[in-house]
Amino acid sequence: YQRRVHGESVSSTKTTDRQCRPLTTCTADEYEVSPPTFTKDRVCKELRACTGDEYEFVAPTANSDRQCKPVKTCTQNEYESQGPTSTSDRVCLSITHCGSDQYEERPPTYNSDRECKKLTECVANKEFEVRPPGVNHDRQCQALKECQSDEYEIEAPTSTSDRRCHKITTCRVDEFEIKAPTYNSDRQCHRIGACTPDQYEESPPSATSDRICRPYTKCKITEYEFSKPTPTSDRVCKSLTLCGGEQHILKEATPYEDRVCQMSTVCGPGEYEARPPSSQSDRVCKPISFCGINEYEAAGPTGTSDRVCKPFTECNFDQFEIAPPTSTSDRKCKAALPKCPFGQHEVKPPTKTTDRQCCIGANDTLWDEIWALVWVVTTGLIACAFVGTALHGCYKVVHKDPQIAKKLRELQTFRRDLLLREEELHKREQTVTRKERDCELRDHDLKLREEDLKRREDELLRREQEIYRTRQEVAEIWRRVEVLRDDVSRSRYIPPTVERITEIRPNPDTYGRIAGPSSPLIEHVTETTVRPRMVEVIEVDDPRIEYRNSSVIRPSQGNSIY
Repeated sequence: YQRRVHGESVSSTKTTDRQCRPLTTCTADEYEVSPPTFTKDRVCKELRACTGDEYEFVAPTANSDRQCKPVKTCTQNEYESQGPTSTSDRVCLSITHCGSDQYEERPPTYNSDRECKKLTECVANKEFEVRPPGVNHDRQCQALKECQSDEYEIEAPTSTSDRRCHKITTCRVDEFEIKAPTYNSDRQCHRIGACTPDQYEESPPSATSDRICRPYTKCKITEYEFSKPTPTSDRVCKSLTLCGGEQHILKEATPYEDRVCQMSTVCGPGEYEARPPSSQSDRVCKPISFCGINEYEAAGPTGTSDRVCKPFTECNFDQFEIAPPTSTSDRKCKAALPKCPFGQHEVKPPTKTTDRQCCIGANDTLWDEIWALVWVVTTGLIACAFVGTALHGCYKVVHKDPQIAKKLRELQTFRRDLLLREEELHKREQTVTRKERDCELRDHDLKLREEDLKRREDELLRREQEIYRTRQEVAEIWRRVEVLRDDVSRSRYIPPTVERITEIRPNPDTYGRIAGPSSPLIEHVTETTVRPRMVEVIEVDDPRIEYRNSSVIRPSQGNSIY
């Protein structure tokens, strides 16, 4: 192939020759739009020139033009990683976003990326964050503050705040520590309590404990005050002595003294108890009486009764003695038969010691041919049966019969037994009557003692009520005094209604007794006048304050606290 360098500009005719011209050659700044033919010249066109905001996307060739594209513009979130050239576009990359644990060390520019760096981490329990991290600065840490030995932590450190410390409170002289300080709490102090008038100090206050007060023991009705109470000791009560069965009260108990008992008198030989001992009196003994010549002992002496003597009974003219008197029994008389019954005759007349004796038959008259005789006696059955013509000496015959004599002796013995039993029953009745009388006396004595005990209980109850009311009044006065003292020590204003404060405390000489409104049991110790005025609260070591006592604050000379 041979490149043509000429072309036919005019075609040949019959009369003219073909005209040829040299082909146009495209310069370096041109490209061939249309290739040459035998009859057409090459058509060249100037190459496109890319502008300043374009770059050559496709390079020109001999027969194609240059292709340009606009240069890419980086967005707000991009930076130019590579600048554009005449033949290359601008390269944009996304700007790096710092993470939550990073900060921006260098901000991005149009042709540089953002530089991020890891945030500094504060050391736990050793550092805190002074300055929080920002978008373009790091976190700043600082060492935590350490509280000193005389300080406590009032605010715990956080990740963004330091530890706050404060001086530990020192308890005053009139205070005690109720809670010891810790690393994060202050010492808590409380005012030392004061015992009320009805209390005593069981335990004194210390640096870490309050004064322990206990109410005074109240002695019961069955107790007495053995030891008086003091401000630092309790009342000691002891049980009242109980007098035993063989004792009586020599001295009655008081609220402050015990009961005094004494052994009751013991009756000696030859004496009896005329008056039994009671809780309030001794036993009374008297000598036992002796019966006279014409007397007998009707009742023998006992431990609580005298011998009872009675004169012997004298049998009347129509009586006879069936039992002679002794030292312990009376003469016993029985009515004699006034006369013998019909059909009997008197065998032996009555005497002082025997009855009239009668026998069947009348004045020696003989009864002939009496075949049988039956004699029924109420005291026994005696049968005399005789067969004969005469019954002279029937009495003797009857008594000579051994069986009848035996029956009579048995009857006499039975009658004596009956008499002895009657006497024994009579003595028992007397003993029972005497015991009943003793029981009545004892019941009466117990009733009197119960009434006395009830009266004493009422009196003690009344006295306790008076003591309670008095203590309430004293406690109220103390409470008012304490309130006023607190107002003076802590408040800025003293109420103008207060004119006088009187300190009252129980008189130790008469402590524990009933105190009336004007009783000497209450001792008025001091009087303090408080004038109403505004007072400035000043520290203890202020030289303007002069302390005279515990309840009055006066300005020192030359200084004013108004």
